[in-house]
Amino acid sequence: WGVNFPARLVVVKGTEFFDGKSGRYVDFPITDVLQMMGRAGRPQFDDKGISCVFVEQSKKNFYKKFLYEPFPVESSLKDVLHNHMNAEVAGGTIKNKQDAVEYLTWTYFFRRLLVNPAYYHLHESSTDGVQKYLLALIDTTMDDLENAGCVEIEDDFHIVATTIGHIASYYYLDYRSVQLIRDALLAGDGSLPELVQVLADTQEFDELPVRHNEELLNEQLANELPWPVDMYALDSPHTKAALLLQAHFVHAPMPISDYINDTKSVLDQSLRILNAMVDIAADEGLLGSALDLMRLSQMIVQAAMPEDSDLMQLPGVDEQAAAAAQRRGVSNLAGVLAGGGKGAQSAFGGLVASKHMPKLCSVVDQLPVMSVTGVVEGTAAERKMPPTVEADEDYTLRVSIRRTNAAHGGRSAKLYTPHFHKPKDLGWWLALGAEDGELLALKRIGTLQNNSYSTTLTFAAPLEHGATKLALWLVADAVRGLDKRQDIPVLVVPARNGGEGGE
Repeated sequence: WGVNFPARLVVVKGTEFFDGKSGRYVDFPITDVLQMMGRAGRPQFDDKGISCVFVEQSKKNFYKKFLYEPFPVESSLKDVLHNHMNAEVAGGTIKNKQDAVEYLTWTYFFRRLLVNPAYYHLHESSTDGVQKYLLALIDTTMDDLENAGCVEIEDDFHIVATTIGHIASYYYLDYRSVQLIRDALLAGDGSLPELVQVLADTQEFDELPVRHNEELLNEQLANELPWPVDMYALDSPHTKAALLLQAHFVHAPMPISDYINDTKSVLDQSLRILNAMVDIAADEGLLGSALDLMRLSQMIVQAAMPEDSDLMQLPGVDEQAAAAAQRRGVSNLAGVLAGGGKGAQSAFGGLVASKHMPKLCSVVDQLPVMSVTGVVEGTAAERKMPPTVEADEDYTLRVSIRRTNAAHGGRSAKLYTPHFHKPKDLGWWLALGAEDGELLALKRIGTLQNNSYSTTLTFAAPLEHGATKLALWLVADAVRGLDKRQDIPVLVVPARNGGEGGE
């Protein structure tokens, strides 16, 4: 309902809206009604504003009371206390339950608790009663966080944040979301349709609007999309989020204009959640799931399905032009980038409208061709080829990344992303995996500011003895077809008793 202009007369025609989450009409918050009424009266033009609120007869006295009398402002901290507690534990502010209780005493929630105990279901307002209430609240909150895997409670008192607790805090995710993601990644088959549904099922999409009768539009949309959804939950915001993501991938027309804004809202959240999902997959050692999630990030930015040619990311290149270019011997994006702008002209000359060619050549010149190399450091490792590593000992992999083609467009040039509503820089992940599919190390390196970059990855050598290969991946977060892989042969030998691996 938000508008950005005032008026002399404001009419609020009804104070209810359809809530898809509960499947019924609910009242607007009284603060929203006050904000709507506040639009009445144009500054420096009107000497008064007129506001008319039309309500059901049974609610007239309620609104007369709260619109003309001061409305108390109560705290909502209790409703979101889990995420606040998790963030403070992850940040080191709260180390035990006593710290948590003291933290609450400095909040507005505590002030209102003493003034209006009935609102917060506090039945005994004595000092002892308040203390017991706060302790019970902290116990319940911390137990929920522990069950979600975000914290560990030692001796029923000391509290330590886990890896996924830190991930939830860093990415501003609900504690239930990281629990859902971890459980789904461990239990699922890791297919892209499943990963999209896991993404859509997170709490961050709980408030995605499902308007009256939109379940019918969702059913219509579901019948036109390639991946199945739960047809018995078409009124769910999570099902709608999954449908909007699919529609984005295949460029499906939206049934109504509201869905366009809803899609932008879903895309705004998706990349942040995906980054967290990659980190959780890494924490669980799931190489396949982590790589699929990285590719899902590329699909979201480029609005593409996995089977689409990566040539279709270029300006003016549709499915027919991509197929014709393949018949000319240019089968993928790497083949175009190898020849630069001139190569793009020969690959797409006559296939793409002439008005698109300058932009196409510019985009090709801007995109990087990368190389990645990794060397295992350590005394035992550097003396032999292949390097020798001791099972389950920690080692350091020295990684060098280099851009092999000339850079055009300047460091600040944004990617060509016509189907993504925000400017996007090109970021990267480094992943190191074993032959058995275990993810040994992961690092997010963001946007490369120079043509070369060096970093290190610390990993534990595989347990199985013998010759094996480690796979070093460099994966782009926003463009398909730029990923690079290097296989690193190593010889795993039994660890020396009491010895230390090289590092």
